[in-house]
Amino acid sequence: VEKVQKNPQLVVTNMQDAASKFSWLLIPLSVPFLWLLFPFRRRYNLYDHAVFVTYSLSFMMMLVVASGVLVTVGMASLAGLLFFVPPFHMYRQLKQAYLLSRFGAIMRTMALLMFAFVAAALFLAAAVAIGST
Repeated sequence: VEKVQKNPQLVVTNMQDAASKFSWLLIPLSVPFLWLLFPFRRRYNLYDHAVFVTYSLSFMMMLVVASGVLVTVGMASLAGLLFFVPPFHMYRQLKQAYLLSRFGAIMRTMALLMFAFVAAALFLAAAVAIGST
């Protein structure tokens, strides 16, 4: 707390640096949550889930970059619409990668969205902890 009060900008910079350096941490944080969506399917193992998570995070990172570019060129309203793309992408990726029915993919997408927020919160807590030291 004392460090934040003395130089808040330095702490923010340290947290951003930690978040970029440890972004790979999102993969092992996310895989167990994805496994919870398929606990009794022996057909898929942790490697399959890790590949799924890596592809999904790569797509989300491209969305963040595209959003940043759109904001930079003055199209912030269009960038705001990109907020609605991740749920659709998750649905299609789950449905096709795991050969799910429409209903199964919708239910798992809703659970995956909740899990994504939990994983993001854990990652943010780790970035704050690492960046504030």
